[in-house]
Amino acid sequence: MAIDNPLNDKDCHKYTTNMWPQGNDQFSESVNSYANEVVELDYLVKRMAFQSYGLDNKKCNSLLESTDYVLRCYKYRTPKKGETNLGVRPHTDSGFLTILNQKLNSLKIQLKDGEWFKVDASPNMLAVLASDAFMVWSNDRIRGCVHQVFMNSKVDRYCLALLSYAGKVMEPEEKLEDEKHPLRYKPFDHYGYLRFFLTEEAVKSAFRIKVYCGI
Repeated sequence: MAIDNPLNDKDCHKYTTNMWPQGNDQFSESVNSYANEVVELDYLVKRMAFQSYGLDNKKCNSLLESTDYVLRCYKYRTPKKGETNLGVRPHTDSGFLTILNQKLNSLKIQLKDGEWFKVDASPNMLAVLASDAFMVWSNDRIRGCVHQVFMNSKVDRYCLALLSYAGKVMEPEEKLEDEKHPLRYKPFDHYGYLRFFLTEEAVKSAFRIKVYCGI
């Protein structure tokens, strides 16, 4: 289930009336409230990235103002007899940043040395994952988080993810290019990339963004 522009109460209400013709104000208000709370963390992480590289706040504000958000609700059922417990194979997300809320310990992320680290679930913790567009913007200084999901053998897994996408053409930040970090990506349209993301060519690659617009 995907809710476009969950920060806007009217769009949340529109989605709700499509799902429940009789209306469901509690759901609509909960989605909108949750998204507006979590997006503050999205803003904070991006501002911290800009500040850590000594970049102008105006550029950060421009990025935030042009960003589109989607709230996705996922369900991973328990595996059937004869099935593996791998829910989602190793991948990076297609957006800029993913903020994940999960209740079961089923998420694993891959460290730089190739080892896998299990992310403990907690009602007081959100997992923040850098995604493909963050790699492009940072010119590979920030690595997209490779992760996978394992299904629980006894309980269905539910989680919420707030994903952000660039609403304008994305390209590496000019000030993040130097001799040690030569230009590694061409400018790309985020929604064009989303259409490419699930193609056969893309699925074969560990980092699909490099296939799409890498140099």
